[in-house]
Amino acid sequence: MKKFSVLNRHRKSIFFGFLAVVVLSGSRPGTWEASEIIDYCTKESARRKSSEMLLPYKYSGSRSKSFTLKNYSQTRSMEIDLVHNRPYKIIFNREGIPEGQKLEVYIYDKPNDKKKRYLLFSNNSEEDIVVFETKYVNDFNYSEIFVDLVIPSFPGDLSGITVKGCLVTTVGYLNETLEDKRPIKHNDQYRR
Repeated sequence: MKKFSVLNRHRKSIFFGFLAVVVLSGSRPGTWEASEIIDYCTKESARRKSSEMLLPYKYSGSRSKSFTLKNYSQTRSMEIDLVHNRPYKIIFNREGIPEGQKLEVYIYDKPNDKKKRYLLFSNNSEEDIVVFETKYVNDFNYSEIFVDLVIPSFPGDLSGITVKGCLVTTVGYLNETLEDKRPIKHNDQYRR
């Protein structure tokens, strides 16, 4: 048994050694092209601004979607889970994209591989902040929504540079339970 395990270790080390030689021989340091990276992403300030805009909604979470701009348009998708029968406010902060670029936001009831999906919201303006509130959609009763982001092609020359950006999505919910409406008794005084 020991002979077999030693043989396997020996084969693994030969395989990984061969793999390292192949990988390193394919990329010679003298052939690397210098590339300048321009990153427009401002995740922390975008999260802070979006969180401040949530009131009176309670913060539920945020996520950022990073991307690299190309010479062609791209579509990225994300899913946002929701709780039934609760109003939500979703803020898309687009300040992390290059000026003059327009990131389009489309919200659907089903993922893009399903037939007969219904468009709930769309925005293709050039504003930095886009707000979607579920209370303005008639009969909104979804446990999840699907967001498609259309990233347009970069209009300039991308040779020698890499242009990066991001979109920060912040979600908040309105908590309208009985517990929130009851006064709290503290030291024989009622307060909210």
